[in-house]
Amino acid sequence: MLRVINHRPRAYQNTLTTPFVGSCVEINTPEAHLLCDAGVFFFADREFINVLASKKEWQPGIDYPVLTAGHYHCLLSHGHTDHYAGLFALSPKTNIDVYAGDLTWRVFNDTAALLASKLKRKLVYPNVHHVGTLEHARLFHIGDCRITPIRVRHSIPDCWAFIVECGNMRLLYAPEFMDRFWLKEPELIRNIGTVVIGYMPDIAPDNYVKYSGKKKALVRGERGYLVFYVTPGENLESIEGCFQDSNRKTFVSPRVRNSLSLLPDHMKEEFPLLSEAPTFDERHIPAELGLVACNYAEMVSYLENLDIGVKALYIVSNDFSLSTFARGIKGEGQTGRFAKAIGELKRRGQFVDAFQSAHGSQKLVRELLTNLLCSRDRIRVMVTHATSNGRTSLHDAFGEQIELLDEFSV
Repeated sequence: MLRVINHRPRAYQNTLTTPFVGSCVEINTPEAHLLCDAGVFFFADREFINVLASKKEWQPGIDYPVLTAGHYHCLLSHGHTDHYAGLFALSPKTNIDVYAGDLTWRVFNDTAALLASKLKRKLVYPNVHHVGTLEHARLFHIGDCRITPIRVRHSIPDCWAFIVECGNMRLLYAPEFMDRFWLKEPELIRNIGTVVIGYMPDIAPDNYVKYSGKKKALVRGERGYLVFYVTPGENLESIEGCFQDSNRKTFVSPRVRNSLSLLPDHMKEEFPLLSEAPTFDERHIPAELGLVACNYAEMVSYLENLDIGVKALYIVSNDFSLSTFARGIKGEGQTGRFAKAIGELKRRGQFVDAFQSAHGSQKLVRELLTNLLCSRDRIRVMVTHATSNGRTSLHDAFGEQIELLDEFSV
């Protein structure tokens, strides 16, 4: 029997283990246990949760495991935390074979190093191995499953969708994308019976997202301001237009620069701003508006060490860890320079939570579903990321042509 489960946080709201938001689809076949991403935390000890989040009511859940197989094969779509960080929380006895691009694997290891530096004791991770990289449209096998990776554009390089075939099932896993990838590979995308998508708004609906004018600029940067755009390996082209001041200098942090070096040449060409921007260091506190692409670990270091006042700083976070951390900071009583600085930035409206803004637009998702319905009368739809009314609006748009569900067996 083949079983497919969308481990969506809402499905576990009545258990003692409340997962983090993220993507994780489990496919169990007679020959393999397959994970499409592992961004949902099901069981982690208290200290681990405290490192990544601030919601103290979340329980460890070590006695309520969900992913219990001893060996998983994991397809990682890209290097955003909400798609891979659940791997850290699996049982140390679990063996995980990871199929991911080189950049995504690098980001995963950077996160592991950050966690290790923040924990008071050694964290025992599962047995994770990078067993395969990805090549566009090149099929490979995992047990009785046939996997075809498809390159898609996203706000981070090295992003993939996957077609998973087993028996009569053809499933498209495309949780996040910013292009019409189905037009480039029409034959591959035909006759998909199940699709997994994210359905998030273009801008995070949080109370400290700032809009400015018709262009919906995220911040109103001024001369002498330093803006950190935080997310691993981020594509600056996706955010640069959201700043009003055109008189700015753009920098890339050392770790993002190193990550870029891992990309093949044909992918580097898609991100010219990353390639051309100088590397940031502490001497680059600019007279103009400065925009810096960096990751979470560097953000922590910069706020603890850079000699720049909060009044002259903006942070735009598209990083799951930082966004979650910032949402938990309320009012006074913060200890540590990092938490105090984030709290003050929030109070001034200079912390912008753009975590949800990187997900594929709802318009593109609807176009994808319309295209898939050209070859089938009805398709199953699993939604990973979604707002409370996202699933309802999808049903309103497509009616009986789609079946919204979180689990099915064949």
